[in-house]
Amino acid sequence: MTAFIIKLVACLSMLIDHINNVFGNFGWAFLPQGLSTVMGYAGRLAFPLFAYMIVNGYMHTSNKRKYFSNMLLFATIAQIPYTLALYLVNLSPIEQSESMNLVIKPWQHNPWLFIVIPIIVIAIYAYTIWRKKKDLSIIWLVAASVFPLLYLKINGIWLTIGESLNVFYTLALGIATIYLIQSILERKDGFSWVKWAMLVAAYIGALLFIGMNADYGLIGIALIVVFYLARNRKIMQTVTLAAWSFLLYGLVVFNIPNAIASCFALPFILLYNGKKGYSMKYAFYAFYPAHLIALGIFNIVQRLS
Repeated sequence: MTAFIIKLVACLSMLIDHINNVFGNFGWAFLPQGLSTVMGYAGRLAFPLFAYMIVNGYMHTSNKRKYFSNMLLFATIAQIPYTLALYLVNLSPIEQSESMNLVIKPWQHNPWLFIVIPIIVIAIYAYTIWRKKKDLSIIWLVAASVFPLLYLKINGIWLTIGESLNVFYTLALGIATIYLIQSILERKDGFSWVKWAMLVAAYIGALLFIGMNADYGLIGIALIVVFYLARNRKIMQTVTLAAWSFLLYGLVVFNIPNAIASCFALPFILLYNGKKGYSMKYAFYAFYPAHLIALGIFNIVQRLS
């Protein structure tokens, strides 16, 4: 089974899950309850497969900086569609008492903390990594750092909310984690201990600033990391995914059927033959915001009607 097929299955699973989020039990409730439940189970395959393919892509890409930059770019592009389509408040009619006015809240908590952290992270990235080879990644890092600060609502429709970030943020942090682990183990970048300390500090800041609020969050990043550490041992990856599924859905969410459904990603991982298959990289990237835009437009019509 090629990487193309696995990505196709992951995208189909994600699409089913998001359609269910909008039309099913937790959205507008247009679907029969039984069908919505089954669609929810089908959607549990998506993230494990995406996490696995992120590690696979990292190991095969010739330009890891560009790979990371692409995640930041699409995190930025997808944030407003993600909020329009999947933020729970946008999945219900507007209440009469609800404010319709423009709302811009640049922060919800300590303003200095939430402004200083991204500035420090960006500055450290620019000083330690970007200045060695200047590219567009710094622009996408700055752009992606804006949305966690922003709470924006227009005419009763939430456009973005800093505490609910799309999965590309999780994938980007997963890549950053892998890079740090690989670089520290291989010591290939020749950084001084001061620069390493700065990078680690920036990484911790990013986890606090973004990782806590991104889709799947820290536990999603953990799956990416363990897939990387066990990248040449499929049995270990199998055990890891099973343990992760029951930890997340069994102990955290208390939904054993979802844990079992998540494990159905295992055959696709075990059958992966190491081949790329058809090359449609940017099509898979673009599919994420594209389908969210369609679902978001439906929510806008429903919410305002």
